[in-house]
Amino acid sequence: MCNQTFQLFLKSFYQGSVGKELLEEEKSLLEQGLSCVFGYFLVQIGQTSENDLLVSSRINQKVIVDNFIPKPLNNEKNYEWVYADIDYLPFKPGSVDAVFLPHTLESVPDPYHLLRQVDKMIMADGRLIISGFNPRGNKIWKFSFGKYRKNFKQAHLISEKRLVDWLNLLGYELEFILYKTYHSYDSVWTMDFVKAGLQRLAHKLGLEFGNVYVIVAKKRVESPTPVGLNWRLANWLPIKRGKVLVSNQTNHKRKRK
Repeated sequence: MCNQTFQLFLKSFYQGSVGKELLEEEKSLLEQGLSCVFGYFLVQIGQTSENDLLVSSRINQKVIVDNFIPKPLNNEKNYEWVYADIDYLPFKPGSVDAVFLPHTLESVPDPYHLLRQVDKMIMADGRLIISGFNPRGNKIWKFSFGKYRKNFKQAHLISEKRLVDWLNLLGYELEFILYKTYHSYDSVWTMDFVKAGLQRLAHKLGLEFGNVYVIVAKKRVESPTPVGLNWRLANWLPIKRGKVLVSNQTNHKRKRK
């Protein structure tokens, strides 16, 4: 049975002062990311907070899948609850418009295996929304050596770059990578102009130090090959070995707040 220890830890962690700040950051990013997600059914796999993380979603029918269903939330309006082991998701292939993974990949021993299961559930042109902690985030790095070091070291923190590689292999088009602004301490060093300068420098170096990220990706539609036509490159066309693109659109959006 899948062990969701990290998600259970986050339920209590988000009730503290430090956790509440990170939760508010995540909710703010989700509000931006969910603005482009439409459909009939949105499935959330796992739960990290008693708060409604999908409150800004325009999809009316929402389903939460977990191996623990809290009694006060059983009859939540516009929500259906499914008691299930995440290793055995009870959904038909191509039956869901969108799936939300709130730190779910960080809570399982084999995140790529779960990602492949989720991919089967999502229909063509459907959306996958993933929230996670940035391993390079200044606060997250600090947690690895502080009071919560045991919990965060047990989690499978995944960098945004690795997730993008996995999504690319599964045939997804990246739509958003959302980060919160760099900050760590409530002191003079967190003044707006200092944070802005650090953020610009990190962006130039190709680094991100925001603590929380949200990724929104679209499942591409496979184009069928016409029958009876011999589709191949002409002999005179040169072929160069290039790098794999994350998206077929080079101007995909990357937002920060």
